[in-house]
Amino acid sequence: MLVTITPTRAPHQAFSLVDGSWLNWRPSQGAVCGLLKDGLDGWHNGVAPEYESPSIPGDHGSYAPDTITLASRIVTVRGFYAELRHGSSVSASQFADRLAALVGESILLTVEDAAGPRSAEGFVSAIPVHERRTDGRFLFTLVITCPDPLKYGPRLDFPVTGPSVVVRNEGTGDVFPRFEVTGEVTVLDVQVPGRRVRWQGNARDLVLDFKDGFPLSYGAETGTLVWAQIFRLPPGETTLRVECDGDVKVGVASGWK
Repeated sequence: MLVTITPTRAPHQAFSLVDGSWLNWRPSQGAVCGLLKDGLDGWHNGVAPEYESPSIPGDHGSYAPDTITLASRIVTVRGFYAELRHGSSVSASQFADRLAALVGESILLTVEDAAGPRSAEGFVSAIPVHERRTDGRFLFTLVITCPDPLKYGPRLDFPVTGPSVVVRNEGTGDVFPRFEVTGEVTVLDVQVPGRRVRWQGNARDLVLDFKDGFPLSYGAETGTLVWAQIFRLPPGETTLRVECDGDVKVGVASGWK
């Protein structure tokens, strides 16, 4: 298993923790980061539901909740840092500084295991704890809060070659699709039974991600959503009816609870 922590604002400061034997570690300038045994909590299990269920006056039990949502995912990563060549306390202190700098910063947490790579966006929500064992070696603990509790796989693109396209969410949670249009475009209309999203304007190379709902062309918001019934894709296959005067592909990152 490989756990990678990538700061959003400084992706070059990413580091990985590898579990298993010494043969699996990836030394970098004589230093390694490893994942302790049972060093990943809150990732492979689900998260708690959140709901309000008021009591029934004068009767047993309570009313069924109107909505049930998922709480944030809290992931605890326990690892170690070791300077193999010289046992330098300087390099260990520098790595401890990198851990401390993560507090309050947004990060991308990626775990690669037998299920393949899956990622979640979050932030370091507690002061990193580290325990020095020897010069150049220490144990550390990171607590990461992911407001969106789903774990996402790599995005797959489905080209639209006709009036409809079948897309697939291989996960267990509902996910937002992402539409990319290349070329000149004046209309993008997407429908599923009971829901419709229609964009009108005049742009080139349009991107419309249902996660935020902003139609963008080269990073600037453009056009108008005349229908904005944003929807998610449930697990399995979904048929989308698509009208567009440009070349469209639908991006789907499968999500797991």
